[in-house]
Amino acid sequence: MGLVNKEDFYTIIDLISLDELTDNDDDLLNNAIDNAISFVGNFIRGNYKMPDENLHQILKSIVIDIVLYNLHAKIAGKDIPEIRHKRYDNSIKLLEKISKGEIKIGLSKSEQTENVFRPEWISNKRIFPEDRTVSEGVGDV
Repeated sequence: MGLVNKEDFYTIIDLISLDELTDNDDDLLNNAIDNAISFVGNFIRGNYKMPDENLHQILKSIVIDIVLYNLHAKIAGKDIPEIRHKRYDNSIKLLEKISKGEIKIGLSKSEQTENVFRPEWISNKRIFPEDRTVSEGVGDV
């Protein structure tokens, strides 16, 4: 059993709605879960180690919100329900605070905490810091 499974979604969405979102395709749901877990893990990687089992309830909730947002986006494009937008945005804000150590949830500290380039979630602004250049390890494109 993975860090998040289908039954974990039932606290937020009923089975019928979830099956409609995934067209009764558990592989689609599992892939969306894996992608969201990777996203969360990459987001917090600089300071924390993503657990291999027993995902903290806050992180589990974040993964679920990201999965539901992405499934809606895949189906509805720009017509994503407002609640999904709000929960997704709140999840990203919460991830930022966890990543910065402003909210502690009992995760093990990562062994690699120095000189880690962390993505910054900013809407309608530069994605990378202005002082970062291609010659700093990204390579030629």
